[in-house]
This record gives sequence, C-alpha cells and structure tokens, in this order.
Amino acid sequence: MNASRLRTGSYFALPEILQKNMATNAAGSETVPYSYANKKVTLLFTFKVWMTWNAASSYQRNFDNFYMAVKRLDSDFDAIILTECWLNEGTILEPIPGYSVSRTNEQLNKNGGIVIYTKSRYNITTLEHTVADADSILLTIDKKLALLGIYRSPSYANIDNFTSSLDTALLEIKSIPTIILAGDLNIDLCNTTNHRHTEYLCLLASHGLLPAITEPTREHTCLDHIFIKSHHESIGVIGKCSITDHDMVMASISQKNNYKDCTKTRWRLKTDDDAVAAAIGPQDTGIA
Repeated sequence: MNASRLRTGSYFALPEILQKNMATNAAGSETVPYSYANKKVTLLFTFKVWMTWNAASSYQRNFDNFYMAVKRLDSDFDAIILTECWLNEGTILEPIPGYSVSRTNEQLNKNGGIVIYTKSRYNITTLEHTVADADSILLTIDKKLALLGIYRSPSYANIDNFTSSLDTALLEIKSIPTIILAGDLNIDLCNTTNHRHTEYLCLLASHGLLPAITEPTREHTCLDHIFIKSHHESIGVIGKCSITDHDMVMASISQKNNYKDCTKTRWRLKTDDDAVAAAIGPQDTGIA
C-alpha cells in the first residue's frame, strides 16, 4: 500500500454532546470536517468502554450513552468495535437496528472482551482468533475484507509472544486484499524511544498494514490503533468525548480507487560514459 494514500490521526469536530473537555491537537495536525469522513464508504469506529467495576457496569451500563453517541454522529458505520468490555458468560449483547453483533467468548482478564457490530447486509464469517496475550476476534467479508479486533491488556509488559502470534495470524489472512486491524493495543505509538514501538510497526508494515492513527488517544499516548492494508485511499480521525477516558478513533476507506487509473511508466537509465568523462575532464589525483 502506498503510504501517500493514508492520511493519519486527524481530529474532527464532534456534536455538542461529545464536545465536553474537547482538546486541541497539540501536534498541529489537520482538522478534518466530519462531512469529509462521512463521504467515505467504509467507516470504522473503535470505542473504548468506560472502565468501572464489572461487566454489568461497563458494556451494558454504558450502552445507552454509547448508542446515543453513535446516533448523534449520524453516520452509516460499517463496523463498530468495542474493546475492554468486561464480558462474561451472562453478558447480554444489546441489539442495534441494522447490525449483526459478534463477541469474544473467552477473555484473558475480567475486564477483557471485544464486541463488534457489523452491518447486517454483509456476509460475515466470524472466528475467535487466537493471538497470544490478547483478546482477539476475526471477521471476514466474502474473503475480500478482514477485520481483526484486538484488546491487549497493559499487564503484559513483554510483547514478544504477542507479536510472534500476530505475525502468524496475519500470514493466515495475507491473501485477503483489504485488512483492518483495530483495537486497544496498549502499545504507545507516540513513544518512539521504546523498542516495542519499532518492532510492532515493522511487523505490521511487513504485512502491508500502515497506521491510520498516530496522534495521542489517551492523554499523551497513542494506545488505540487502526492499521489498514488497502489499495484504496484511507483516512483516520480522532474524536474526543466524555463517555470514555480514551478518545474515539475512526477510519474510512474510499469506495473508489483513485490510483488504479494511473498510467504506469517504465523507466530505463542510460549513462553516456563519454559525455561524463568529457564533463569531468582530466583529474589530478595527487598520486605519483
């Protein structure tokens, strides 16, 4: 994927209900009008559930606030990802009209679990993917798009097992042309001095996945990620809100491939040795 096709980490203006404690982007990245993101065909929305005491007081307790936020955004999201949901066997998945819902059935921690809503019109295949030291779920759409949702707890300081397992998981879906990896990874993309940051980015880049979000999503850290592999133009946006201590991160992939009609030009380099020698002229090397 051409890096120029992916615009990263821009902030956009949210409706009033979500503007509480709105912060400006200290890094000075471009402000993207929401109408711009709304023109894209595939809009991904990763939402960190407000952490409280148990499952009943996180995903379920805060669902009404979350649903109101989605309605106020007034956009036709193709997929909505909720991470760190405090799921258990008794958790009731709330319906959203027009969407199908999937979840992880096993969680590594009591605060873990992922819930993904996808448009009902899509033919979804769901696989609770095993990525070491993380909760993960893989959704595929007609073998044309793969959506990998991940929640990685900060309690795992060493990422070696995670990255090795993630490498294997990505190899298994390498034939799928469009891949979106999204979730709360608890790896700070803003901390460029940490080797974990470099190893993680290099691994994903080796699979053609580039970051759509590179600005802070929680205080001064970028912990909530969206990585995209696609031949189409993509954009990532970040929105601050008061519902959760993490920012909302979104990404979209345009329906039209703006690059597929570009004319390919073959270049051949030829050197005129005589002209080069004449231009340089006799040289005194100083060697006797």
